Amino acid sequence: MNERPLGWSFWSKLNPNLTFRLLLIIIFLALIAFLNLFGLYDNFIKHDMDAALLSLFTVCLYSIPAYGLFKLKRWARSFEIVFSCVCLILGVIMLLFESIASGVFIIATHGLIVKYLLSKECKQAIGITS
Repeated sequence: MNERPLGWSFWSKLNPNLTFRLLLIIIFLALIAFLNLFGLYDNFIKHDMDAALLSLFTVCLYSIPAYGLFKLKRWARSFEIVFSCVCLILGVIMLLFESIASGVFIIATHGLIVKYLLSKECKQAIGITS
């Protein structure tokens, strides 16, 4: 009696407007948030509450827009555009003064995120333009 309907799948539960590239961005943000949970745990175990609060802030900074983008919210798109632009600036600073590899990675990932979030396809998916 509790059988799944024929043709049911996990993918059928997703919003049909959710594009593949937007789903990749959501997974990327969620993965960063998830990995920062390990830093939160580690800092909590070491009783370094300042670093633990910073890790908690970082988890929220990535997980909240990931959830908002998953629900196709306009505020999440706007927030992520601003946040990714800030990360681009930090990536340039890191590229010049800290680590070339890290700087290039940050610039590439957040640059691609901004590029897609400003695209017509993303605006249509979220419902900004018809």
